[in-house]
Amino acid sequence: CALPISIMRFALLACLPLLAGEKEVVALWPGLANAPAEVWVERSTTPGVLDRAVSNIHNPTLTVYLPEPGKATGAALIIAAGGGHQRLAIDKEGFNVAKWFSDRGVAAFVLKYRLAREKDSKYTVEEHALGDGARAIRMVRANAKKWGVDPDKIGLSVSRRAEKWQGWLGRITMPAMRRRPILSREFHRGHPTWC
Repeated sequence: CALPISIMRFALLACLPLLAGEKEVVALWPGLANAPAEVWVERSTTPGVLDRAVSNIHNPTLTVYLPEPGKATGAALIIAAGGGHQRLAIDKEGFNVAKWFSDRGVAAFVLKYRLAREKDSKYTVEEHALGDGARAIRMVRANAKKWGVDPDKIGLSVSRRAEKWQGWLGRITMPAMRRRPILSREFHRGHPTWC
């Protein structure tokens, strides 16, 4: 039974990013997939050096950087690039950092979270950015076996001005707290019910 050309063409196009060596990108909230387009701006003036900033994020994601199997330590790091909740310095503080850690045996996950302080944003740090961070931790734990990660060795890296963000997520994800509800809001409103 031969497949129609249109189906084969679609299958080939769907696989091209994997063939080109692109990283796996996982949506944190699949129901948000039909969001407006993100805005990517190249800030570098040096040829061959990427320093992009991304904003207008409505569909938070994790970009997965796995180490080579022989180097894997079982540790994982979720990386939340900074930008004052107006944009994310996604290359400089995200992808480049993730590559550095994965080259050294640590599974790294770049978190692209919703931004509370960009113009006309409908999001808040407490409800959306932190909810995306908690969801990212839960997602890495849930996929620990698939990604070769020890669920008790998951760290979080944030920009230098986000100590409150890191401290809050660190407290709610400690092993003793895993089964406690972290927020009273419903799961479908953008928050995990359990961590």
